[in-house]
Amino acid sequence: MASPLAVIFAVLDPATGSPVTGIAGSMSFYTYKNDLGTNLAQPSIVEVGGGLYSFTPTFTANRGIGYIINVGNEIPGHYDGYLRPEDFNIVADVPSPQKIVFAIYDSANVPKTGATPVFDTYKDDSGANLSQPTINEIGGGLYSFNPTFPINKDIAYIINTGFNPMRYSGYARAEDFANGTFIATGAVSVGATVTVSFSSGFTLDALSAFVLNPANWSITGSPGVTVQSVALVANQIVLTTTTPGSGASYNLLLPAGITANGGTYFLLGPYTLPFIGSVVNPTIVFARSVDEHIVDIIFSFAPDTILALDITKYTISGGLIISSVEKLTDTTYRLHTSSQAIGVSYTVTWAP
Repeated sequence: MASPLAVIFAVLDPATGSPVTGIAGSMSFYTYKNDLGTNLAQPSIVEVGGGLYSFTPTFTANRGIGYIINVGNEIPGHYDGYLRPEDFNIVADVPSPQKIVFAIYDSANVPKTGATPVFDTYKDDSGANLSQPTINEIGGGLYSFNPTFPINKDIAYIINTGFNPMRYSGYARAEDFANGTFIATGAVSVGATVTVSFSSGFTLDALSAFVLNPANWSITGSPGVTVQSVALVANQIVLTTTTPGSGASYNLLLPAGITANGGTYFLLGPYTLPFIGSVVNPTIVFARSVDEHIVDIIFSFAPDTILALDITKYTISGGLIISSVEKLTDTTYRLHTSSQAIGVSYTVTWAP
């Protein structure tokens, strides 16, 4: 059973620093909005005990919730925050917006509207300056911005609010936001391809050169399988591989750097996906007699070479006997047969 969906905070006496009890009824929400600025029905604040209080958020339509609680004359005066359904493991097909939300107060400690906060600093974790996002006012003293993360980088920032607190700073990681909602959901082997699927509700971005490099993907298992090419197809990643063992167990290791929704979401775990080798064999799509002892055949796609060269896998109607098989190209093979009768039709069957 899941733990309760609750936000808990403490209230302290400003003179003694001791926990304050019995004031749940006197506290109220100054602001309780979704991330678009729409007012929401305010939940009840209840006393947990020992100076702790709580409320239960209700999320609507995959939106985040920003709030400011008026604690009165006690410490901290106001309690503010931002909640996403993903923070409570509420996962929907469409993720909530990836935002950093903060509150600004005037000199009288009242939530400040109409402020124009600006970034003093906006860098990645290596110290490189990044393009600064726009800071928007949600309303009721709350402001927000949407961080966009460089590949494999985090973000550090300092905001000059012009009011209280004078500076708002923080450090953000892509993993703090996706919270498991954008993940690789499965890998399916069909012949010499492995198709990787991802969470619904996300649109994969164009693959980077790093992700497109087959050397950055690996498959463990026996018999060995290697990745030969990588492509983005219909919001899935399709790997062309060597032929896996039919029914064999494999693990696919995905590289870092797979993103979605314009770089807003980064792939989190699982980075390793299991799959079972499922060999779908090609079919013979063309056959012709070259002379009375040779038949050339063409497969619908490249077959397993060992199986295609095995004469026991072939039969030819009319009692023709195959003495040997020769590979001409990846899809074309030559059968050496006993004497074929002029004007007689034959059927070649391959059953690996």
